[in-house]
Amino acid sequence: MTYWLDYSAAKLTGAMVKAAGYTGVIRYIDAPNLLSTKHTNLNEYRSHLAAGLTVRLVHQGTTKDADSGFQGGVNRATRAKAGADYLGYTGVIFFTNDRTTVPNVAAWQAYLDGSVLGKERAGAYGFNNALNAAIGHASAFWQAGRHSDLVPHANFWQDNNVQVTVGGITCDRNLVISDYNISGGGGGALIGAPDDEDEEESM
Repeated sequence: MTYWLDYSAAKLTGAMVKAAGYTGVIRYIDAPNLLSTKHTNLNEYRSHLAAGLTVRLVHQGTTKDADSGFQGGVNRATRAKAGADYLGYTGVIFFTNDRTTVPNVAAWQAYLDGSVLGKERAGAYGFNNALNAAIGHASAFWQAGRHSDLVPHANFWQDNNVQVTVGGITCDRNLVISDYNISGGGGGALIGAPDDEDEEESM
């Protein structure tokens, strides 16, 4: 089985991730002027690629992003795209419904539809209910929750029962089921991804 890391407490070099036995990462991104500790930056991103890691990106503000509808999706995806452009990344970016519930299915779907990246570059992160609602509104799917609830269209499964330590920080591991890489999309190995309700925090 192949696992990739996602994390937010610090930045890790590609050599550190590779030495720990992982072949890829899913990293947070925001607009270049809004990058913080949890977000990747150009130095980290380049080190990942230099180590031969596959990289995918995720954008998240708060756990309530998914309630903001179409215009919220436009706003968030615009920020994420600016960050991806800064990196030179042209692959999928995941957008999140980081709760066990989907309070407003229509708003979540409209949020994904607002992606200025286009559907082929829009990914959805959430539990099985969110990923089922995202069918037709996203092209890549990253699932949280129990493995027994895994949906057939999931590309990645975040193992919420096991966390690992790499480079002194706690990371989530994600089972790669079927990586999604758009035709000609970059961001992968040089080939051309628990929150506070009211703060911008990581999954």
